[in-house]
Amino acid sequence: MTTVLFVCTANVCRSPAAAALWLRVAKRSGQPAKALSAGVQARAGQAAHPVMVELLAGYGCNLTDHASRQFSARLARQADLILVMESVHQRSVVSFAPEMAGRVMLLGHWGEGPVHDPVGRSRADYVDCLEHMECAMESWLEHLQQRSAPRVAYA
Repeated sequence: MTTVLFVCTANVCRSPAAAALWLRVAKRSGQPAKALSAGVQARAGQAAHPVMVELLAGYGCNLTDHASRQFSARLARQADLILVMESVHQRSVVSFAPEMAGRVMLLGHWGEGPVHDPVGRSRADYVDCLEHMECAMESWLEHLQQRSAPRVAYA
């Protein structure tokens, strides 16, 4: 089972949404998964953004009990993979936990690009953000499945 830590800025919008979506997408593909989330500038205990809570409910995901948490090296060590939303998050994570540098990648690494923060924008921007993340996760799951597939030796 792969444990993925999703990281954004405040841990109230993108990273908690990504963690919830990851579990949904992984389950749909038959891949066992665990998801965590944190923010590089999070204030502990804040609820998820209400628009994201509402939209994710439509995906069958519940964020009503989410409480934000600050990224830490200790939390990072629990993850097999750390997926960040933007390159600024990647730099922050590596500065906090340099030993984890090899595990830190952009969620949109496989071609989807950075996941921009929709906070303060239109509802459509939140929808776009979720669709962007879901597409990126499909790419990650495909990559992880290929890595873990048994290799057949030909004689």
